[in-house]
Amino acid sequence: MKLDRTFIAIRERSILDIFDLSLQVTRQYARPLTGLLIVGAVPWFVINWLVLGWLATPFNYADHSLTFFALMTILVISQANIGTSMISHFLGMAMFVQEQSMRQTIREVVRSSFYFWWNHGVIRLVLPILGLIGWCIYEGNTWFPMAVFLGGFMMILVVGARGIRPFVNEILLLEKTPVRPTQHQQITYSKRSSNLHSNAGGELFGRLITTSIFFVFIFFSIYSMFTTIDWVLLIQPTLEFPMKTVYWTVALWITAGFAAVLRFLSYVDIRIRQEGWAVELKMRAEGIRLNGGES
Repeated sequence: MKLDRTFIAIRERSILDIFDLSLQVTRQYARPLTGLLIVGAVPWFVINWLVLGWLATPFNYADHSLTFFALMTILVISQANIGTSMISHFLGMAMFVQEQSMRQTIREVVRSSFYFWWNHGVIRLVLPILGLIGWCIYEGNTWFPMAVFLGGFMMILVVGARGIRPFVNEILLLEKTPVRPTQHQQITYSKRSSNLHSNAGGELFGRLITTSIFFVFIFFSIYSMFTTIDWVLLIQPTLEFPMKTVYWTVALWITAGFAAVLRFLSYVDIRIRQEGWAVELKMRAEGIRLNGGES
């Protein structure tokens, strides 16, 4: 582990610099990031289609297309953090361990603490939103507006929580901060999260607004790309199933994957600003060398 030899320069960056760096990191690690996005998103992709897929059938699409797009957007946004957690872990390890593999990342994330899954699944409302929408869909057409309204309201709460405290994956997966102290005066997850996020509240809120606008443009650009390719290749005229529903879902997950890269780089930037991380890493690396820990 080479603490002072990371794949990105450890220095403060503006939000526009982080956007630019996110594109470069995504390009450099395109293959593993794509693979990890697929592994993390496919289970949720399947579950969401089991719940909403019948709205996209040719028989129902004409009447319920808007409902499908709205509810699928709500579900994917609520699931984005947990579905892209492997990307956060991979990037964190790749900063210092250059040969980190996808298999190692998948294994370590799957074996994460119970609190990690509880935090995303329950506290951050992934399962409650999924259950609510599933129940409303099961009850019939008259409940569709209620599903959109309540699901949308819960999604706004989730997005607000992420804007205030976005670095759950990084704290639990990379820093491995315990939920309860196992040693005297050990920093717990709640204290670490409070210290990291509270001191950067204004900065994080500003980034939430900026990135939200940015991701809307990213999503529609990806979705337009798929529909344009469909139009050129004449895919839809040969099929009865409305492919726009598939393109919409895939574009949402690709956007979520890019958001995970940007979030990780924002986490690094916040640590540099608050903790002087650049100096700390250099000092720790030098200490390892002096102790003969690095060849």
